[in-house]
Amino acid sequence: MITHIKGELALTDSELEIVDSKELGATYVAEIDAYYQENFKTARGYIDNAAIVYVELFHKGEAVRHDRISVYVVEIDGEWYFEPMATFEKIDFTK
Repeated sequence: MITHIKGELALTDSELEIVDSKELGATYVAEIDAYYQENFKTARGYIDNAAIVYVELFHKGEAVRHDRISVYVVEIDGEWYFEPMATFEKIDFTK
């Protein structure tokens, strides 16, 4: 997942470290599942679980600095996957 995130964000001279994660509640999982049903024509219940993962980015260069970002991951058939739609399109989870 870390390699994929670095590619998606075009990070070259940086290091990433997962520092924390939090599983999302059933309402949020249902929202992501509905998004998949609508956009990818998946069956209801395709998304088993979802979580937000907090990643620390350490930028190298003239000055070393770090930032914390959060990304979403989904569980499908027992495997966890980076979820770029929720991460980059900012699905509204406040409903």
